[in-house]
Amino acid sequence: MKRYETLARYFLGLWMLIGVVDGWAFLLFDYHIFRVPLPSSFYGFLMRTTWFWVFLKVVQTAGTISLLFNYKPALGLALLMPICAILCLYYLIAIPIFIPFAVLMAVSTVVLLRAYAPSFTPLLASYAKQA
Repeated sequence: MKRYETLARYFLGLWMLIGVVDGWAFLLFDYHIFRVPLPSSFYGFLMRTTWFWVFLKVVQTAGTISLLFNYKPALGLALLMPICAILCLYYLIAIPIFIPFAVLMAVSTVVLLRAYAPSFTPLLASYAKQA
C-alpha cells in the first residue's frame, strides 16, 4: 500500500474515531465531548432518535476499527461511505469552518476507493442467467 493510501486510511479512521467516542459518550454517559447540539438542529434530532443513533454508532465503530487495524479495510470503507457522505454534506452546508475537513474526507474516501477497487469489482459483475 502506498504511503498516501495509508495516510488516507488513518486520517479517515481517526476522524471517524472522534465521532465514535463522542457518540458513545453521549449514549452511555449523557456526556457531550464538544458541545450540546441544538434540539432543532439535524444533529440534535439524530441524537434524540436513540435507536438510530445506536445503530449508526455500531456501524461507525465497526468501520473505524476495520480501517485503523487494517482488518478487511474495504469492508470498513463500505460501512463508512454513507456516513462520510452525510458528514461531508453537513460540513459543507451547516458548519462552514469544517469545509477543509469535508474536502479531506472526500479526498481520503476517493483515494481508498481507488486502492480497494479490486475488492469492489465483484459487486459490479453481471449475473445474468446463462442458457
